[in-house]
Parts: sequence; C-alpha cells; structure tokens
Amino acid sequence: VYAAALRSAPNDSGLLMKLGIYSLSQHDFAHAIEYLQRYSRLRPADSGGLFYLAQAYHLHAQTDLALETMRRCIRLAPSNAQFLQKYGELLTDTGNASEALSWLLKAQRIDSSLEMLDFDLALASYYQLDFSHAARYATKALNAHPEDVGALNLLASSHEKLLDWGAASGTYEKILARMPESPSARLGLGHCQLELGNVQAAVDSIQQALHADPAIPQAHFYLARAFGAMGRSADARHEAALHQKMQQMSFAPPALDGETGRASWLAATHLIEAGQEDDAIRQLAQGSSDARQSGDALVL
Repeated sequence: VYAAALRSAPNDSGLLMKLGIYSLSQHDFAHAIEYLQRYSRLRPADSGGLFYLAQAYHLHAQTDLALETMRRCIRLAPSNAQFLQKYGELLTDTGNASEALSWLLKAQRIDSSLEMLDFDLALASYYQLDFSHAARYATKALNAHPEDVGALNLLASSHEKLLDWGAASGTYEKILARMPESPSARLGLGHCQLELGNVQAAVDSIQQALHADPAIPQAHFYLARAFGAMGRSADARHEAALHQKMQQMSFAPPALDGETGRASWLAATHLIEAGQEDDAIRQLAQGSSDARQSGDALVL
C-alpha cells in the first residue's frame, strides 16, 4: 500500500520513513537504505531518520557509512543516550572497544536504564580485556534478562579469564541447560572441570565438544593436559601433537561450517592422526570448495 502511494507522491517524507522502517523489519536492507536516504535528503535535520539509516547501513555490512551516519546523527542530537549507545555498539563491532566504552559510558550517564546497555558495556569491556568489569556488566544484563544466552556466554568467559573456575563452570552449565549442543560452552565447562581437578568429567565434556565441532584445536590441548594428569602419557603426546598440527593448519580452511565443513574437518582430523598431513590439507581445501557449493560456507 505504502509503495503504491509513494509512486503518486515520490517526495512524501512520511511514506519514505514508513517504507524504510518496514524494509528494515523485513531484513530488506537495500530498499531500507534507498528509502531512508531519500528521506534524509528531504529532512536532513531529522536525527531519527539518520539513526534508522545508520542501522540499515550496519545490517547491510556498510560499516564506514554506518559510523559516519551515526556521527551526523549525534551532531544533531548530542544528548540522545540511545544514539550514543548505538554509536558505541558500532564501534565495538569494528574492534574499537576503547572508544566504544567512552561513548557507552556517556550514554549511561544520561540514561542508565537503556535496553541492552549493560550488555554493550560488558562486551566492550571484554574486548578491552577488562574481565572484572565485563563480568559485572554481564551480571547486571542478566538481572534484567535472565535468559540472555549472549550475556551468559560473556559472563562465563569472563569468569574463566579471571580464573574463577567454579563460577565459570556454573555459568557454562546454565548455558548448556538452554543449548545442550553448544561446543564452545561444552569446551569451556571441560576446561573448568580440568582446572578444578575433575579430570574424567573434563575429558567427557571436551570429547563431547569435539563431537559437536571437530575443528577446535584448543580441545586437543586440554585433552593432552587431562590425559597427562591421568598418567596416559601416550594419549597425552598424541593429543599435544594433534593440537600443534591443527594450529599449524588453522590458516587453511577459509570456509568450513555447516554439515559439509564439519564432515571435512572430521575427515582431516583422522588423516592427521594417521600422519597424513598433506592429505589432510587437501581434504580441508576440498571441504572448503564443497561448503561454498552447498551454500553452508561461513568464514571462520
């Protein structure tokens, strides 16, 4: 209906805004950008239009344009906490966690009740290697949204980095209660169990993680430590060598995910175990090609 009306009134800013927001909600980011650009040309002083345009750029992987648009937005409304938060979020996504924290803290001083602000602060703090603050903000985020698995992951990993094995273990168990097939949570739990001296439980957890995702070199490092603690020296040496070889090969697979990629990694792992490293590399290269053709490729 709106699109038909726009053909009759192509410069109707209200229609352009409605179509832009609707396209965003439908994940049609190219059309959202088109409509919101047209709206912003008609209403250049409307910070709300720029805010939605920045989100459309971001979701369409046009990061530089998203950042520049948010800067324009903030110049128009420097005290809008939601705009400051969004800019901080974008900066975190581009790896500029230090500057992101500055903007997020400005947003917090204006309005500490913003939705997801504590999570954004936790993530930026984590990337700044400030794990104490990351854990504190993640805890606050979970107080507001106890089922937020992203916040649980941040909290678990922060506790793990702080060597608080008991707290990390408990948090990983909460994640696994919600996502029992999560290889990263299973591996994190296994690491904590290993550090707490629960060696057999650690082996079980780590092997479950590898079953879910064979392409985790760190899992073999933990298994080497666990088998060493159990006196299984040959198994420990085998896992340590496997970890080293997988680390050396980690540059090889540019696109191995989904069922195709996991099968390829598993086949390559068996080849490594048999001492056939060259065949393993060829297997990974073929798996990457197959993953692209099957449509389940994802850059690691």
